[in-house]
Amino acid sequence: MERVVVKILAVGMASENLIEYYNGEDELVYLAMVDCGFEDKYSDKEKVEKLKSANLDYMLKKMTERGTVAKKDSFYLDLLLLTHKDRDHWNLLTDVFKNFSPKTYDSSNKKNEEFTDLREIHKGITYK
Repeated sequence: MERVVVKILAVGMASENLIEYYNGEDELVYLAMVDCGFEDKYSDKEKVEKLKSANLDYMLKKMTERGTVAKKDSFYLDLLLLTHKDRDHWNLLTDVFKNFSPKTYDSSNKKNEEFTDLREIHKGITYK
């Protein structure tokens, strides 16, 4: 049976959500991330780091699972949607990008002609 899972991750007042679509064989065939941020203004820094680590582990686990189903050599994400530019909606992207393999481009797919490497976009982000 096909199913959709919407995972709302614990991030304080920030936003980080995964939409997972599974086919009838229970394979993760579509993975979308809506925002990728974390509120890090809390006084309990140890708790903040544990939550960030747990969220990142879950995201990377699902991206690896999706990459396997998509027959890619690394993590795979079908869609990344950032709802707006506030830092707490994108600040975990830094940690996600650190885990990406350089091989994210499939040259055999002609649809990739206008491909933009996410790491190149990431280089242009100004952190404050």
